[in-house]
Amino acid sequence: MAAVHSTGFPNDVATAIPDPARGAALALDDLFKIYREREIETVALRGASLTVAPGEFVAIVGPSGSGKSTLLGIIAGLTTPSAGRVFIEGRNIASLSEDERADLRRRRIGIVLQSNNLIPFLSARENVALAMASSDDAARRRATTLLERVGLGDRLEHRPARLSGGEQQRAAIAVALANDPAILLADELTGELDSVTAAHIMALLAELNAERGTAIILVTHNLALAAQATRAVRMFDGLLTPFDPTVADEALEHPLADAVIAAPAQTGSLVLAATNLTKMYPGGIHAVRGVSLSVHAGESVAIMGPSGCGKSTLLNLLGGLDGPTTGEIRINGQPLAGQDNAAVALVRRRQIGFVFQEHNLIATLTAAENVALPLLLDGASVSERQSRAHALLDKVGLANLADKLPDQLSGGQRQRVAIARSVVHAPALLLADEPTGSLDSESAARIVTLLTDLASDEGMALVIVTHDPQVAARCQRVIYLKDGRQSDATVDAQDASA
Repeated sequence: MAAVHSTGFPNDVATAIPDPARGAALALDDLFKIYREREIETVALRGASLTVAPGEFVAIVGPSGSGKSTLLGIIAGLTTPSAGRVFIEGRNIASLSEDERADLRRRRIGIVLQSNNLIPFLSARENVALAMASSDDAARRRATTLLERVGLGDRLEHRPARLSGGEQQRAAIAVALANDPAILLADELTGELDSVTAAHIMALLAELNAERGTAIILVTHNLALAAQATRAVRMFDGLLTPFDPTVADEALEHPLADAVIAAPAQTGSLVLAATNLTKMYPGGIHAVRGVSLSVHAGESVAIMGPSGCGKSTLLNLLGGLDGPTTGEIRINGQPLAGQDNAAVALVRRRQIGFVFQEHNLIATLTAAENVALPLLLDGASVSERQSRAHALLDKVGLANLADKLPDQLSGGQRQRVAIARSVVHAPALLLADEPTGSLDSESAARIVTLLTDLASDEGMALVIVTHDPQVAARCQRVIYLKDGRQSDATVDAQDASA
């Protein structure tokens, strides 16, 4: 046990400060976190300790479900440990009231979660200014400066719905930096960004770290990003241990790097046909410009491009979630245009599966119940729903977590449940928007293999939006978008991976 110094106050036991915590931006002392459900105990943390100095940049790496997000929640005071202590700039947060903890988070801690948590009816600039609890000219100027630094200077008045997934995440980073925090907690903040945008964000973090003395704790499964931190630790089985991502065995190659790319299978009938699609938004914004695409049963197609190029918008058009300004979309020969909302909704429910950047699970349903929900809406029997849901959860590696609620799962586990739900009704077309963005490399390899195998084995047409070249290389074709336009660089996967 580390030596401690008394504060002299009556609640001395709660506020005693270990030597390593003195002068540290963050000190974790022997943290445990145990979740209990009836007679079952799940140990998420088992004695995790860590000290982060002011201005230090620390990366925490580890597989999905290892406890990384749980640890960040405890550091931020969003949840309490079962045992152990957390010190923020020498203050034991267990000794603070809930109001004091909230004030500490607002003033001294910036948080970027896997989900961006932007307020949907506020513009990007208003979201940043709100974090400063001010709408005066100084707050607006600082909000503008921060958004410009994360590459959103031309999106100041856009609401979240008009931003791409990557742009929403960059806006969330600006929100986290609004009060010039002493500590920035980032949970997979580049998971949904293309490599160019991710590099821009990492450069911004390095600048903050060097110039302002901001201590940064970055949770990531990307070893290349972890190597850019001043120090890395590995979380495994609830423990933190020193880790060098530049020499670790798992840093040598991506789990998909040597994956055998199946030759294009004999594809079936035409499932998706999109012709000359355009999408314009108010203000003259051309999100999609003249894109045409056809995908057959059993075929897999990846869509790549930088953040904000129109990938997610295109996917929403293909799935009937939004209508094109011009152009036509047919699913199994049936045009979406000219149908009322109920008819389009029926096509989505029965013929299309969706995997979004956010899992969108229902918080009050278990993993198995979430997966079975589409079958319930279609009137399937209880036995059929249960059998199909449990079979798919087993396929995505979550058979032992079927009875868990979403908040008892890690971010990666929640995404795998969402993937199982998307295919439970055996859709003709499966659309996936960055399905591996929140997953560690091993889990990502499992998921992309599952998706491509499902497309081939069950005759589904698969369209994946991704920024990961290794994921794209597992598909039979790769299409590139830039500024909403389809590039002439559309290639077979074998050429893309060469």
